[in-house]
Amino acid sequence: MIMKKKTLLLFLLALWVNSTAFAHDIYYEGLCYNIISETDDIHKDVEVTYFGEFGDYYYSGEVNIPEKFIQDGILYTVKSIGFRAFGGCSSLTSITIPSGVTSIGEGAFGGCSSLASITIPSSVTSIGELAFRGCSSLASITIPSSVTAIGEEAFAYCYSLESVTFEEGNSSPLFIDPYAFRYCTDLKRVEFPSNLTRYGFDPETTFGMFEGCG
Repeated sequence: MIMKKKTLLLFLLALWVNSTAFAHDIYYEGLCYNIISETDDIHKDVEVTYFGEFGDYYYSGEVNIPEKFIQDGILYTVKSIGFRAFGGCSSLTSITIPSGVTSIGEGAFGGCSSLASITIPSSVTSIGELAFRGCSSLASITIPSSVTAIGEEAFAYCYSLESVTFEEGNSSPLFIDPYAFRYCTDLKRVEFPSNLTRYGFDPETTFGMFEGCG
């Protein structure tokens, strides 16, 4: 009887592990995705997500995210980099984000300490909090004019970040959290756009945005 109970517990544990270890909808050519919306049975929008359980730092080296892909007769379009999708992947050295991605989620690249450069496509409208926090090898970043919101500590603790350039062209207000760039110790140059608004704070003040910066 005890042996049967033990066998049942092990079986239930195995089911639980299998159901949680791969918390994604789709796996395609080395990347995991979750479905976020669907037009019909053969057209679906997806976001890139983390591999396996949260904290299983799987992605490394050079990663190219496709704009679209077909699997089992369904066309998937990549629209977002999801919550902590690449978070903690300290061996990630290069990432290609396709045109069509509209948001970079919370902590999407947080702690990617080997990521030296990244190009944010002009389709992106929001950069979530902690999105690039701790990307200590990132030397420069250009924010496209399409971006209208940058979250708290989005680029904080990027110790090698020397310059930030905001492209002009968007007539919509740009909201930057006051602590978006804190402790970027090597930051020497920031070119703010004319449409800058920081949650109601005077654009001429820093209010902690550059706390701990060089």
